[in-house]
Amino acid sequence: MSDKNTFHEWSYSTTPSSALRRLLENPDPPPANPLRLKDVFHVARDYDPRFTYTHLDIPPESALPLLLSFNSDGFRTFWANERVAYDWTHSSSSTSRKFYREKADPESLLPVKSVKEFLDGSRRGAPPLYDWTLKFQCRRYRPATENTISRESIGQNCKAYVMIRKIIGKDIVQVEYYWKHTHDTSTKARTIIPMGPNERHYVSRMVEDGHDWKSIQQELRPSEEQPPEEPQNNTAAPRSIAGFRISYRTVRDARYRKRRRVTKDSDDPEGVQQADPQLDTSDNKASLNGP
Repeated sequence: MSDKNTFHEWSYSTTPSSALRRLLENPDPPPANPLRLKDVFHVARDYDPRFTYTHLDIPPESALPLLLSFNSDGFRTFWANERVAYDWTHSSSSTSRKFYREKADPESLLPVKSVKEFLDGSRRGAPPLYDWTLKFQCRRYRPATENTISRESIGQNCKAYVMIRKIIGKDIVQVEYYWKHTHDTSTKARTIIPMGPNERHYVSRMVEDGHDWKSIQQELRPSEEQPPEEPQNNTAAPRSIAGFRISYRTVRDARYRKRRRVTKDSDDPEGVQQADPQLDTSDNKASLNGP
């Protein structure tokens, strides 16, 4: 099992070809619970906005970027929390766009490259070192823009990123983590900007399950008589910021998209115009933080 605080660094410049060949000729047995697409998505499909998740405790004097290594289970735990503690966006590349698609089956296994042709000499050149590579940037990576409304720009030219690489033939996931954000990451700062990808996915999921604005309000702001739910993991705390960012308009738009899709599938061009008491066309910007 890989020590999660150790970075196993292999590269063509530091690893002799003979050592690399031995690495590839003696692969580790497949892990009992291999990583799937849902484990590397930058959006948590089971996100629960009633809880916040604690990010990796990194001492302020740590290196930039911080280099870590996990086995499959260790990485799964690390990313399950880190992708919720901050908002990320996928940085598309030729190495990831073939398999990293948000509409793909989340249960599908991640790609595994074959090196047989390199080992038997039928293909020249150096064999690949990674099965796959993914990069995620902070959602606020773009340059700041001047808003016409009294709100801070989402773009803050943030340099934070996470580069994830799966070593070929080994149950080792390398993480290159530029963990220092160039903007305020406090709860208060996050509540004054628009929703992130996790909250948007949560709203879509709730609407698909038949919820409307009122029931989502009740879900996020339960009555005082209702006992609080237990956190789903050891790092969760019963405090939510999502409730203060999810607005009526977001729920309304999600319901409208669902209705259009259902109408399109049923070939009923008039269906989307049928009355729906929850699809108020007024410009209602109410959120759970106010009327």
